[in-house]
Amino acid sequence: MSDYLATATKWIVAFLIIFLLLMLLLFTFFFKKKNEATPTTPRTYSYR
Repeated sequence: MSDYLATATKWIVAFLIIFLLLMLLLFTFFFKKKNEATPTTPRTYSYR
């Protein structure tokens, strides 16, 4: 039972790490794409 638990935890940890890395890559990609598409976004929000 302990062997099964160890392998299960290893797989879960590996899956979580891969998922976090993928989310980070997607977030940075979309953030860069958004910034490149609209470089003057903060200027439109300030009406002064």
